[in-house]
Amino acid sequence: MSESPKRRWPRYSLRTLFVVVTVFAVWLGWGLHWSRSRAEFRLYLKSLPAKGIPVFTNEPKNLATRKPWKKLPITLYLLGEEPVGEFVLPATYFTQSDCEYIDSLFPETNVVLRHN
Repeated sequence: MSESPKRRWPRYSLRTLFVVVTVFAVWLGWGLHWSRSRAEFRLYLKSLPAKGIPVFTNEPKNLATRKPWKKLPITLYLLGEEPVGEFVLPATYFTQSDCEYIDSLFPETNVVLRHN
């Protein structure tokens, strides 16, 4: 009577464990930095003078201009970030390069520069 072979569990070295933990820590640190940068930008928006305050909403006003192909990245979602629909920013405080930076912080968001 032949016995069935015992199941062998995969083996990993300590070096592999360190590499996996390091990659995970770098990914998580990058996500935390991104999340904190978004929070700092929101605080900056609140610190602007009352006249001409940038408006940001959770839903875009014009559904034709929103980015349906862009969603909140999984890193930010896991860290508890909420998606933002649209930023309408006055040109008195922001330039086009600022809008590009804001778009990199909030990839799911429409960034509109309003000239008064």
